[in-house]
Amino acid sequence: LFQVAAHVRDAGWSPWSQPERTKVTDEAVQVLTIDKIGGTESSLAISWTVRPSDRNRVTSFRLHIEPVDRSSRAQTFNVDRATYQYRIDGLRPRTQYNVTVQAATDKELCGGTTVTMWTDAAPLTALAGAPRVIAEEATSVTIEWDSRNREAGGFIVEYRLEGGAWQQHPRRIPAHPSQTTYTATVDGLPTNNVVDLRVRVTSQQNEQSNPSPEVRARTKCSPPPSPPQGIRVDAPSTNDVRVSWSRPAKDTWMCDQMNVEISYRVGNEPEKILPVPGDQTEYTFPAEPNQRWVIKLRATNQVGSSRWSAEQSVTTRQGAPGSVRDLRVKALSPNEVHVQWLAPLVQRGTIVGYDISYRLKHRLACPEEEPRDVSRDFVTVYNHKDLDYTITGLLPYSLYEVRVRARTTELGPEETKEVSTEQQPPSSPPLNLELTYALERSLSFQWEPVDCSQRHGHIVNYEYEILGQDDWAKLERQIANTSDTRITIDGLTPFTKYVMRVRAYNSIGGGPNTENLDAMTAKASAPLPPQDLVVAQEGTDFFMVSWLPPYPPYGPHDAYKIRYQLLGTEKWTERQHGVKDEELQCPSDSPRFCFNATGLEPGNQYKVQVATRIEGGTYGPWSSVVIANTLQILPDAPRAIHLIDKTDHSLHIRWVPPTDPKGHITQYRVSIVSLDDPNDERRSFLVDHPTLTYLFENLKPETSYNVSIAAGSKRGFGREIWTRYSTDPFVIPIVVAAPVVTPDGASALDIQWGGVTDSQNRVKGYIIEIR
Repeated sequence: LFQVAAHVRDAGWSPWSQPERTKVTDEAVQVLTIDKIGGTESSLAISWTVRPSDRNRVTSFRLHIEPVDRSSRAQTFNVDRATYQYRIDGLRPRTQYNVTVQAATDKELCGGTTVTMWTDAAPLTALAGAPRVIAEEATSVTIEWDSRNREAGGFIVEYRLEGGAWQQHPRRIPAHPSQTTYTATVDGLPTNNVVDLRVRVTSQQNEQSNPSPEVRARTKCSPPPSPPQGIRVDAPSTNDVRVSWSRPAKDTWMCDQMNVEISYRVGNEPEKILPVPGDQTEYTFPAEPNQRWVIKLRATNQVGSSRWSAEQSVTTRQGAPGSVRDLRVKALSPNEVHVQWLAPLVQRGTIVGYDISYRLKHRLACPEEEPRDVSRDFVTVYNHKDLDYTITGLLPYSLYEVRVRARTTELGPEETKEVSTEQQPPSSPPLNLELTYALERSLSFQWEPVDCSQRHGHIVNYEYEILGQDDWAKLERQIANTSDTRITIDGLTPFTKYVMRVRAYNSIGGGPNTENLDAMTAKASAPLPPQDLVVAQEGTDFFMVSWLPPYPPYGPHDAYKIRYQLLGTEKWTERQHGVKDEELQCPSDSPRFCFNATGLEPGNQYKVQVATRIEGGTYGPWSSVVIANTLQILPDAPRAIHLIDKTDHSLHIRWVPPTDPKGHITQYRVSIVSLDDPNDERRSFLVDHPTLTYLFENLKPETSYNVSIAAGSKRGFGREIWTRYSTDPFVIPIVVAAPVVTPDGASALDIQWGGVTDSQNRVKGYIIEIR
């Protein structure tokens, strides 16, 4: 580590420098860098560096220079330790050298550092002689020259048009060490023009020499090499064909003038050629619609012509075709129309389709009415391909206007027809059905016609239907037709609910019904007679009758009138009661009404009738007559029983009847039961009055019987009278005829006899006696 200070005379010492570190070493000294700091085509100026710490150890430097291609001998130079720059002379121009610098110390020559450097190129030498012209064309000139300059990297050809400035041809000619003769073609020159040419030499570093002496040439005329470019053929209208092209550049004319020829062919006609001045770039031919043109172009000058361009074709736009022929329009249904036609005779192109337009003119059911629900604008089907079309979605019974026109690229004139769609039944009911008045047996209604848009034909009549709704009118139904919008329906039932509906008919059929309209006839002034008048109960001094209200009711009922008459008399007894009076209530809940006639004599018959009154009206007719009876009092017991005769198996009795001034007794009940047999059941027999005797048979002998008798009327039997009788003892019957005896062998007899009559089966057997 060391520092340095400087001493100035009469001024003292300066401050110490920054501390520096060093060490004593035996390492080799390395040359850090070698740089080219100058040079010429025959010399190189170089510099080099080492580490600062190694400077004191270096004693000298050795330089070694050798061409990279080893084309010449290497050179070595030694310099002192203080030299760090050196110029090396005697080198070859434009040569690459390896330059090596080595440092030497007291002990050794250290390894060096090598870099590669180039010497500068030598100044270029211009061509001594002018180039030679070897070919002159319409737009180009070819020249030739000799050069043995090995330092040349290439050649630049310069040219000058007559009266113009010098220009360099963009394409350079490269130099080759083994080549001595070079050629170049300068193109893009105007035809029939004087051209001066010269050559410059270029180095590898793109340095240029002075130009060579000049040579003069002249371009020639030749046929144009190619046809005009940018050719476009179109048909701006149906009667024009336009050809346009780009005007060829003057350097392509191959002479000082150029024209254009147009070849065209129309359809199958022969080809024709039309010359056009060279300054023109467009030409328009008159044409007809739908013509096909084939066109090609070529360029021409005084010497000749170019080849033809590729053919281009164009077809003039098609014109408007004529009208379609034989347009026919026929209705298929209420919503469809079939349209048919033939193609136009004059087509002026290819028919690509047909436009079919249609619109509603008016509904035939109401031609004066402006449609509110649909538009009357035209609807168009574009570019239809066939010669017929079915239009759908139309309104029934309506007049339509149909137009058809053919289409090429333009539309032809319209052909127009009118057609009416077919009718269909109305699609909605008549409007505003209402009841105008109601009587007892008639109802009057009115309505408005079906809306025009829903008639679909002329309304020819209306069908109305009225249906009874109450139970008694379920079978009432009237259906009839009318051409008017009002109707009075007769023959109805008073005070009855009905529903009314109407629908409209055209010549095709009927539409839907209106909604049901409820209506009711007025009440009648008098009702029908009550129904099912019957006698419900009978007593000795009363009877009760029951009935149902009149059916149909004909109106609300507020009272009933009941009358009854004793048979055989002329006087009627009448009673009148309101429908809610207790006198007309039945004993149990029932739709029926009941009435008790009381305070009557027993055993009588009465004629009974009932009539009904409508609220605010009068009584209706009397019901049919029923016969009611007051019951008789039960008859008394017979006054006496007498025995007429008896046997062992019968009792014959008679009796004295009770007093019966009114003749109510109709029969007697005669009963008998055994008193000896507790299991015997009582037997009863009915005897019609006035018979007063009865014979009990098939009784048991020697048996006591209880005999009872009761008198009976229609109401029933009264009290009984009874007595006791006994049958006689049983008498054994006698075998009347003698038995018949027949021998039966030596010791037996066969005996045979006739049996006795024994209807009660009381005989148990027979005893045979023999002596």
